[in-house]
Amino acid sequence: MENNLNLLTLIKLLLKNRRFLISITALAALIGASVSFLLTPRFKATASALAGNPLLNDKARLNNPNIKDLYSYFGNTDDLDRLRAIAESDTILYTVFVKNNLSAFYRQNDAYANLRAFKKDIFIRRSDKDQLLISVELPNAQIAASVANDIALQTNIHLQSLIAKEEDKIIQVIATSIQKNKEALTNNTMSETEKMQLQNTISDQEKSVEEWKQQKTISPNFLMIVEYANPNRVGIFPNMALLITLITISGFMLACVIVAFKNRLA
Repeated sequence: MENNLNLLTLIKLLLKNRRFLISITALAALIGASVSFLLTPRFKATASALAGNPLLNDKARLNNPNIKDLYSYFGNTDDLDRLRAIAESDTILYTVFVKNNLSAFYRQNDAYANLRAFKKDIFIRRSDKDQLLISVELPNAQIAASVANDIALQTNIHLQSLIAKEEDKIIQVIATSIQKNKEALTNNTMSETEKMQLQNTISDQEKSVEEWKQQKTISPNFLMIVEYANPNRVGIFPNMALLITLITISGFMLACVIVAFKNRLA
């Protein structure tokens, strides 16, 4: 009964001071709206991707129909971890930074300082469904989505470029060997049998060069985007409506405490 009386007394006390409560609550709502207006909103865009199988780049599968279809197009979790490390590298992020002209958001004089600040707004992790989630937070929803997608695309392009360079080196080595063998054919001291063997070697080498050139035309995807980041489906931070509501409620509760405290002193 005493608790009910205390509650009724408190309600009467609040109603008696309703003008004060309304004033403080309105002031808190005004402060909340002002803070929300001054804060720069940030948009979080996320792209998801799967690891491609790097074994698809194996030249042997081109000429062996028995093993060609045994390769899965998808990599494993170890491949995903390696891809994550590459996606987070300065090489990829700097390329994305320059391509998307992000210096407008990071206005420091030093390029590496801008890159360090940019890296703090990037979150790359492996999901529980073994997908690579690439999230980016920026003050612009369109650019945030573009950057998230571009990190995935540039990672794939970078890896394809590395493989292509290695294949070019192999082709160059074989081509150099072919040239040396052709020069050796002009040696008059070589027997016909040796010349025939050398010609067979040159023929095999030329065939190998063609195979490597064919391999370059079908470089696989190392990172396959499952879902592109969409600027229409981004998270907004902070939530303005929630922020104003919380500050308004806090103002009302503070006003109630002040009223109760004054009454206790009286």
